Amino acid sequence: MTTSAKERLANYIRTVGPIKTVRVSSAQARGLAKRYAYWGAVRYQVQLSRDGTPKHVALGRANSDRRSYRLAEKDALAIADSEGRIYVELDPGQLDELECESVLKKLYRTE
Repeated sequence: MTTSAKERLANYIRTVGPIKTVRVSSAQARGLAKRYAYWGAVRYQVQLSRDGTPKHVALGRANSDRRSYRLAEKDALAIADSEGRIYVELDPGQLDELECESVLKKLYRTE
């Protein structure tokens, strides 16, 4: 019997603990800056929710916001390298089966 990616990821988290991730997120601007899009690298982690399913939770902004998505992505990749985080493009909240599979693939690629 095969287990789902959600179950495998949940078991991994139960064994090892939360998985450190980083992603690019849009930033809230104020005043005249609202006319432009701002982006920033944000530290996240994949942890288990109360019902035992994996979820993606924000921990906090990693650095200053950028007007360029590409520069924010470069920041996020540098943080991933320096802090041993996995760069992901997951939205916050509960992870579906495909997102869990994506995290597992990246996780095993880095170990």
